[in-house]
Amino acid sequence: MRGFKYSKISIDGRNANCWLAESDICVDLPAFIAKIEDHLSSAKILKDSRSVKAGISSFKGRNLFVKRYNDRGLAYRIRYMFKAPRPVNVLRVFSHLKSKAVGFRIPEYFGAVYGASICGAQSYTIQEAIEDSVSAFDVCRLAFASDGGKENLAWRLCETLSNMHRAGIAHMDPKLSNFIFTGAPDDFSCGMWDFDVSKIRNRISLPERERELARTASSFVDLGNRLGVLVLVDEAISLFSSSYGKLSGFIPRREKLILFAKKFLKGK
Repeated sequence: MRGFKYSKISIDGRNANCWLAESDICVDLPAFIAKIEDHLSSAKILKDSRSVKAGISSFKGRNLFVKRYNDRGLAYRIRYMFKAPRPVNVLRVFSHLKSKAVGFRIPEYFGAVYGASICGAQSYTIQEAIEDSVSAFDVCRLAFASDGGKENLAWRLCETLSNMHRAGIAHMDPKLSNFIFTGAPDDFSCGMWDFDVSKIRNRISLPERERELARTASSFVDLGNRLGVLVLVDEAISLFSSSYGKLSGFIPRREKLILFAKKFLKGK
């Protein structure tokens, strides 16, 4: 994998595969990984669900974002013995995006760990903690309350999606919480993260683009509604379809966008 060095590492007496960035930052990272569960236990936890546990941990004066993909049983382990595990997929996508100089911010990934057997699985990614980010909630709160704010936000989101698709990446879950917002809530830049299930393609098809655009638009509608601002699906689709078409040169089919968006909102 371009930019990463492979080795074996022991975590709690069990061997795992490890990929570390070829960077001075990662010289001491094996010591961190060997005790990664201890670090995660004392981290500032941002998410703790059935599928993942993630948080900010400090090591050698640097804050790291650590994500553990939880072991979900025998069927889960067997499945990932025959396909690329999520930590490996994340590094592949990250390496691809870095090589394309995509023009939007993505977090630096420092390492990934994966080991699986019938007895259990160990699965982690380690990346930079983006500490100057602004929440999607705060960005939307100001955007929805200002003249032209919704149009500006939709344009910025579509710009990031268009650049990502041009680089040959289908994110697969581009909801607003998977965008990175940096700067002030009313003067921000967009980036992207959480590439766990993203796909590298030679070319992103129109149906894939429509699905991705509808996912972002539906998240836009949902966040607006949670903020007490009525955002109609038709309104959001008009904003996103127009912006994405101008930026990418692809004209999404309105009926497909509405169908996908309503499906996402129903299943949220």
